[in-house]
Amino acid sequence: MGILRNLSRRGPSFEVIDRRCWADESLDRLYDQLPVLDPYQRVETVLGMLRPLRNRPEEHVQLSELMGEELMGSVDVLRERCAHPHTHPDDRVDLLALLGTTLVDVAWEIRGSGPASSVQKSAWPDFREILTEADEILVAALRMVPHHPDAATFRLFTALGLGVRSDEWWNRFEVARAAHPTLYAAHRAMLTALCAKWYGSDELMFDFGRSVAEQAPPGDPLVAMLPLAHAEYLCSVMMGRNTPGGPSPEAARMDDEEAVMAASWKWAGDGSRPAPTHAHALRAHNLFGWFLGTSSRFQDRGRWHLEQTRHRYHSMPWSFVADDPQGAYAELCVRLGVR
Repeated sequence: MGILRNLSRRGPSFEVIDRRCWADESLDRLYDQLPVLDPYQRVETVLGMLRPLRNRPEEHVQLSELMGEELMGSVDVLRERCAHPHTHPDDRVDLLALLGTTLVDVAWEIRGSGPASSVQKSAWPDFREILTEADEILVAALRMVPHHPDAATFRLFTALGLGVRSDEWWNRFEVARAAHPTLYAAHRAMLTALCAKWYGSDELMFDFGRSVAEQAPPGDPLVAMLPLAHAEYLCSVMMGRNTPGGPSPEAARMDDEEAVMAASWKWAGDGSRPAPTHAHALRAHNLFGWFLGTSSRFQDRGRWHLEQTRHRYHSMPWSFVADDPQGAYAELCVRLGVR
């Protein structure tokens, strides 16, 4: 949580701002404030920030998702606040969603982020038990508010660890879309579930990414699901989890370069002005900057996207495509002359 400096192998030092991939000064202030707050203050501060976002689902989901990791030391406080008889119903459902997503982060902390083969056998029971509890808590939130965007979205993340039937995946996804049709985090979770290294295949993942890019409304960064599919594919190939006989990552890229460029224009126009404001805009700029910036045909557009990141790096796609993700981001920015 802060500013790191990476020395590019091809040029001078380039400042990389890590774990702050947003263009929201209120979130910067929150992250500056969190280290000095006790567990109770953290919960109350986050809840106070969620209240005015209740009619802004993208920002509401973004804040809850970001705070999951930050509130892992406040689980008992969250439980207490959820159960308190005088907690306002609107606050209670937000707190339940926060508790659910925080438990998801606790579970994955126990499991680790590596492939299943790298997980210690002793970690699996706790991992599944905590994820099951998280899922039940999120269901309780949805009983109170059937289309609560956070609870609906985070049930896709519990499903990622627990594994569910194919029809259940789509049911959960449709609940999230009913909360807000273009929820970025929900679509990201669904694309992840559809990739070959989880529960789907390369074909299902690419079909999803392409259809989302085609159907997303103009001005929405949801079109970034298409370059994200290519980052996931490259990761699957590197792990040996892609469909046998599938195209090389470069061949897959060539097939979709025009479509990704069209998606970039659909979202952001000709680049003469900033892209429309959105909670996940900088994440999408990272994805388009990587895909188009490493293209032989569309590097100028890739440079423009990387300039829009404001030196704010996000792990997607860089951690999927390089052993040194921050170094890869910095190196491409320096190579393309990003200002």
